[in-house]
Amino acid sequence: GNAEEMFQRDRKRGGYKRRNDGALEVSTAHSVNPVPFVLVDAQDSWELADLPEAGIAHLGPTLLQLAGFAPPESMLPPLLHRKKDL
Repeated sequence: GNAEEMFQRDRKRGGYKRRNDGALEVSTAHSVNPVPFVLVDAQDSWELADLPEAGIAHLGPTLLQLAGFAPPESMLPPLLHRKKDL
C-alpha cells in the first residue's frame, strides 16, 4: 500500500490533483520509499541472508519460512536463514 501517498500531488500548481467532479485524485502508483521489516527473535535463531538487492518481493518467502514452510522455487530467496548450531 501507499499510506504515505494517498493522493496525487500537483507539482506544477502545488497541493493535490483533482478530478472533474472536484474529488481528490487517488494515487495508485507504488512509491520507492524503503519499507522497514522488524523481526523479534527471542531465541536468537535467525540471521539475515546476504542479499545485497533485497526488496519487498523477499518478504513473502520469508514469512513462509518463518511459518515453517519451504518457499517454492519460483519465489525469490527469504531474507533470513537459521543460525548454524554452535
